[in-house]
Amino acid sequence: MPAGSSPYLLGYGIDSRRHAASFPVALCATILLSFLSITCTSCGSPHSDLLFQRRTHEKQYGACDEPAAPCARVHIEYPEFTHAARPHIQDSLNTIISRWMLSPFIQDSPAIDISPLMNHFLKAYSQTIASFPEYRVGWSLERHVTIVNETADILTLAFFENSYTGGAHPNSTLHYSNIDLFTGRELTMLSILADGGKRRLTALADSIFRRNRMLTKKADLQEAGYWFEDNTFRLNQNFGLRKDGLVLYFNAYDIAPYAAGPTEILIRYDLLTGIVDLSRRQ
Repeated sequence: MPAGSSPYLLGYGIDSRRHAASFPVALCATILLSFLSITCTSCGSPHSDLLFQRRTHEKQYGACDEPAAPCARVHIEYPEFTHAARPHIQDSLNTIISRWMLSPFIQDSPAIDISPLMNHFLKAYSQTIASFPEYRVGWSLERHVTIVNETADILTLAFFENSYTGGAHPNSTLHYSNIDLFTGRELTMLSILADGGKRRLTALADSIFRRNRMLTKKADLQEAGYWFEDNTFRLNQNFGLRKDGLVLYFNAYDIAPYAAGPTEILIRYDLLTGIVDLSRRQ
C-alpha cells in the first residue's frame, strides 16, 4: 500500500490523489499526460472483511483537447485488495485481476505491468501516425474491473473492455469471474450445478433466450442468425452470480454478428432451485 494511504473496510470514505508518471523518451516529443490515482474506498461488505483500494491509471498521446487532432487514450481502473481474513485469498484475487488487466491487446504476450501495457498501445498509435501523417482517427482503450456481488462465500467480478483502433466500430467485451472466498479459485459452471443441473439449466436458459429474442420454441437458430454449434442452444462459461440472479453473457461475435449486439440471459434465483447448488462448488 502506498505510503500515507489507509485501507477502508468495503463501505465508506474516499481519499484520492494523483501522481505523475514517466513515459519512454521516444514519445516525449508529443503532448502526453499520465496519471495514477489511488482511491481508498469500499463497497459495503456485510459478509467479509475484504479491504481494497481502487486504482486508476490514465495516459494519453497527442493533443486530445484539440478537435480533429491525433489522439490516443488509455484508461484502466480496478480494485487492488489489501487485506483478507485468509491471506491466500488476497493474493488470489489480485492475481486473477492482474491476469486479465495485463492480457495482450496489441502485443503478442501479456505485459509485465500496467505502465508497459499502456505504453505499448500508445506507441503503436504513434507509429501509425508517423507512417501515415494524414491519419486523424483517434484510438482508445478502456479496461475496468468492478465488484458485482459479494456473499460470505463468493465474490463476483465484472471485467469490461472497450477499445477502438479504427474501423467500422469500437469493440466491447464483458466477462465475469466468480471466486470462491475459501479456496481462492474461480468457479466453473459445472462446479455449481446440482446433479442433472446442466440439462435443466440449458433448457431454462434456452427458453428465456428465445423469449427475449422473440423466437418460437421450434424456431431454427441458424436461420434466425445465431451461431450455436450443431444449431442447438448451449451454455457458456461466461456467467455471473449477481444479486438479481445468475446471468449468462454472450459478447458480440460469440453467437451472432456484431449488429445483433451482446446477449444477456438473466435467470432469477427462485427459478434455479434444484439446478444450482453452491454448496457443491469445487
